[in-house]
Amino acid sequence: MGDLVGISSLYASSPKGAYNALNDYYNEVFFSLQDYYTGKVQRKIEMFSDCLIITGNDPDAFINSMSAVYGNLISKGLLLRGGMVTGSLDFDLSVTVSNFTKRLPSTDVLARAVSLERMVTRV
Repeated sequence: MGDLVGISSLYASSPKGAYNALNDYYNEVFFSLQDYYTGKVQRKIEMFSDCLIITGNDPDAFINSMSAVYGNLISKGLLLRGGMVTGSLDFDLSVTVSNFTKRLPSTDVLARAVSLERMVTRV
């Protein structure tokens, strides 16, 4: 799990600049991680705003793939922070109406990743 440092401040000072930064971020993740996710159904990437959630069963492949993402983002002045935890990210899914989906975590994996990220951010 990860997110971009300073995106809220960027939105406050320059909404267009924040949009451009997020667009660069999305493109970087999409293209740099293609080898990680292409053809591998057990590996998933989800992005929402500046939040990035990556799941999979090969931590070595993940770390190797993310090194390019970090390097390329830093060269663009974007810093990604996050945490990596073990376990399965599972949700109890239910659709209440056609345009409302509830994704209730059924494990503590997401909470542990957020906790780790907050701990690192304080340093």
